[in-house]
Amino acid sequence: MRQAPLFLLLVFTSLAWPEEVTIESIKDLQWKNRIILISAGEASEEWIYRLGESKAEIVDRDIVWIALWGSSYRSNLAASISEKLVDEIQSRYFENETTRMVLIGKDGGVKDASNRLNLSELFALIDGMPMRRAEIRSRSN
Repeated sequence: MRQAPLFLLLVFTSLAWPEEVTIESIKDLQWKNRIILISAGEASEEWIYRLGESKAEIVDRDIVWIALWGSSYRSNLAASISEKLVDEIQSRYFENETTRMVLIGKDGGVKDASNRLNLSELFALIDGMPMRRAEIRSRSN
């Protein structure tokens, strides 16, 4: 597995996927996870640090995040990510160089795309989604 070097030592909670599993496509995560994709650049370490600080909120919302540096990546998934998936993400979601973050819903649709990462806004957007509201209701019963 190729991983981008990070200068920060962070401990991440990995989402439950067996390590021997390799994720080949965004569709492998569909209906199980919401996905935050990041095209890494200068702010990447700060963004990843913020994602690490918000791990409880991320786990609660079934979020998988993947940050790409060219063909390398960092993620909260315990599973491996295939080169095919890295290529799919880069060509499909980061063709426009001004886009640095993409939120994909459990249904596979793009819910937000931006050049910044504002987790408070993303969490509010997710919490307003019908599927998320149903999840919250079912957990409170």
